[in-house]
Amino acid sequence: MKKLVEIAIKYPWRVIIVIVLLTAIAGYFAIGVPVQDDIMKTLPENDPQVKLFNDIGKRFGGTDYFLVVMEGDNLFTHPSLEKLKTITDKLESLPELNRVESLTNVEDIKAHRGELDISKFMEHIPDNTQALETIKQDALSNKLYLGNLISPNGKALAILCQIKKDINSELLVNRIDKIIQPYKGPENIYLIGVPVDNDIISKAIHSDLGKLLPLAILINIIIMYILFRNFISVVLRLTPALVAIVLTVGTMGLTHTPFTMLSVGMPTLLIALGSIYSIHIMTRYYQLLEHTKNNEQALKGMIKELGMPMLFIGLITSMGFFANISSTLTQVKQAGIFAGVGILFSMFLSVTLVPALLTLRHRGKEEQIANKKSGFNHFLENLSIWVQRHNYIILVIGIGLAAFAIYRVKTINTETDITKFFKADSVVRKTSEKTVKNFGGVFVLQILVHGDINSPAVMNTMAKLEDELNTINGIHYPFSIADLIEKMNEVMHDNNPAYHTIPDSKNAIAQYLLLYSMSDQKMLDSLITPDSKEAIIQARIGKFGFHEIEQIVKQIEQKIQPLETKDIHFTLSGSPMLILTINKHLIENQETSLYISIIAVFLLLSIVFRSLIGGLITLIPLVIKVSYNYGIMEIFHIPLNVATGLIASMTIGVGVDYIIHFVMGFRERFKEGSSHSIDAAMKEATVITGRSILNSAIVLVGDFSVLTLSSFLPMIYFGILSASMVIYSSIVSITLFPALLQVAHKHLKWLKK
Repeated sequence: MKKLVEIAIKYPWRVIIVIVLLTAIAGYFAIGVPVQDDIMKTLPENDPQVKLFNDIGKRFGGTDYFLVVMEGDNLFTHPSLEKLKTITDKLESLPELNRVESLTNVEDIKAHRGELDISKFMEHIPDNTQALETIKQDALSNKLYLGNLISPNGKALAILCQIKKDINSELLVNRIDKIIQPYKGPENIYLIGVPVDNDIISKAIHSDLGKLLPLAILINIIIMYILFRNFISVVLRLTPALVAIVLTVGTMGLTHTPFTMLSVGMPTLLIALGSIYSIHIMTRYYQLLEHTKNNEQALKGMIKELGMPMLFIGLITSMGFFANISSTLTQVKQAGIFAGVGILFSMFLSVTLVPALLTLRHRGKEEQIANKKSGFNHFLENLSIWVQRHNYIILVIGIGLAAFAIYRVKTINTETDITKFFKADSVVRKTSEKTVKNFGGVFVLQILVHGDINSPAVMNTMAKLEDELNTINGIHYPFSIADLIEKMNEVMHDNNPAYHTIPDSKNAIAQYLLLYSMSDQKMLDSLITPDSKEAIIQARIGKFGFHEIEQIVKQIEQKIQPLETKDIHFTLSGSPMLILTINKHLIENQETSLYISIIAVFLLLSIVFRSLIGGLITLIPLVIKVSYNYGIMEIFHIPLNVATGLIASMTIGVGVDYIIHFVMGFRERFKEGSSHSIDAAMKEATVITGRSILNSAIVLVGDFSVLTLSSFLPMIYFGILSASMVIYSSIVSITLFPALLQVAHKHLKWLKK
């Protein structure tokens, strides 16, 4: 580290030119970094639920559905149904869609002269009111259509669209939106479904990238100018962070890593964390410059004091993010890796680019304003005296609060519901609520049935399971091949409801399937495999929260257990199961990444202070800060999700720079042979390091607060928790930690080495 700084001081122009060239190359790769909008793709491909979900999609024509919904008080009019037909016809022509169904093209099962007749439910759209009312009542009384193509109150009609596998949902949704746009009004027409949510996520990611970073830069400049009163100084402090962002995003482009809902806040994060290194360096540099009145001596003195601490601070802070490399969730892993890489870039630039620029600088007016800081120094001196007088009280309060937070940590909720990633007044939340009311929900539960599907016993069991599903609160409109067979059997017996059952003959079932395949093979392919060995039961879930879905799944498993035999077996799949899987990984990864970061930081701290005891003592306030973080989550009902799950390991890494700076400053003044007493060393360390700690804390809080303007609630929560974490990290570093050192210093020989 010292060698790097010496090179930067000796060859400033060469260092600057190399960095500019690297930044230009990175900028080229940073252009056009893609966006990943599907939160479900954060799961690893080898996860059993993911493999099952993808396999079902391949064999049954796709797993992604969305609805084009038409709402109105009276939709069964000629103009409204003509609109529905026109939109349906246009959607059918899209090659990305495997199946498109609405009341205007869906097949209906009827009998004609004693033979089964499978033809369109609506052969033509009538003009007279009586005929239109008859169509409405027929649709409402048909179990195959109710809740799928028409709402129970008849005031919403749907076009069900099944998307083929591996289709770009953003491009598809945009095409469909253009199709329906001319037909809006007086009816309300809109899109709903997971692919539509993904499109909204993609647009929100682009929006956040466009607004959060510029706002963070602006706030950073304003706060630092207020603190340091010199624009050139502000630019010098901010430049390493800006260059680090370009290098990091360029690395993402080079490795084809997309921006996600989770990494969208990374540039803002790097503006915040990347600037603190130059803040610490330049604060100490100007303190030394005031004393020595010599630029070169100030630079060398600054590096002598901060060189190694800066190296280890960079390593430890990045380790807090790199700990997420153990995550099995792809987006969490990527966010952790590139945030860690960005931190290392920032640290490297702070000890190369900043010294090079300072070497070339002309003496500005900041030297003349340095003495105006005496009032702030007086505050820090008084704070140190107060801490020394009340050290035991401070420790008891700090540790007591940590214990209380740990006690309440079990009540923190987890949340992986995509709809709750958006604000309450968002389009996603509002349309999702409408869809639950009209069509039973957005999420599709799939139950894969294994067995001889043509067997009456197997198909009767499927029908029985559907009846059982209807008794579970939150599950709506279960549907399978058994419903088609029951309907055909009823029709063939003069529409006698007594025959709405599965035929006793396997041959009769096979004949019904053959007849239906002649009219609507796509529908059949989405419900049963060609060899009749597997089938799908689908149902919509009207609950979105993890705990609600978990309870529903438990009830389903209880219903399934007594129905399974050697001839039939059921496997749960679909979006709800992926949500549960994400939650399982989230909890497991939270614990693993926290343990990894604690162990790694402990080892690095032990190396920094050349003492295992030193590493342990300095780790204590970091662990206390993690507990505070969980306490804030519980108090303000902030759930654990893919974004807030990063906070724990991040807290370990981010808070450590304050601790290291304070210890280094204290130990320098308390080392063996020094004339400083413990009280004097503590007070001087607080004054010297306290200013940079509080300055950087103010900047970080301002930058992290920008994240509260994000389109995503997880990122908003991340911003709140990050800002809170910085506040109590800075307070702990200049109060609780000094109190701990003062109480235990007689037993800590490493402080005098």
